[in-house]
Amino acid sequence: MRCLSSCLIAAPLLLGSTLTALAEPDPNPLPLLTGYYVAEGSDCETGNDSSLALVHVAGINPPGQLCTFDTLEAGAEGAWSFTSLCADPEGGEDRSLSGRITIPSPGVFLVEEAAGQAIYSYCLPSRLPPPYNG
Repeated sequence: MRCLSSCLIAAPLLLGSTLTALAEPDPNPLPLLTGYYVAEGSDCETGNDSSLALVHVAGINPPGQLCTFDTLEAGAEGAWSFTSLCADPEGGEDRSLSGRITIPSPGVFLVEEAAGQAIYSYCLPSRLPPPYNG
C-alpha cells in the first residue's frame, strides 16, 4: 500500500510527460547533425556557396539551392529515398530533385540524384568562414 499514494501521484506526471514527448515531432528526420557539410575535396575553412550543403530540419540544401523534403522514406539501414522541392535563391524556376541519401555515420552522407553524386562531411561552426560560422 505504500506505493499506492505515491504511484497515483506520479503516474499522471509520468504519463503526461511521455505523451508530450510522443506528440512532439522529431526535429530532424535524418540521423544527421544539423548544420553545414562540405563536399568531398573541399575543406571547412574555405567553404563557400559552391561547396557547402546545409542540413536543416525540413531538408538538405545542396550548394546554391534552397530545398525542403516532399517525401523521405527510410530504406535499408543508413539509406533514405527522397524527393525535394528546390527554389533557386537567385529567383530562377523551382525544381524537383529525387534520389537517395546514404548515411554511414551522423557526420557524413552521400547523396545520389540524376545530376550525379556527392559525399559531404560535417563542419564544426568554428571551422567555417564568415558568414557560415555565425
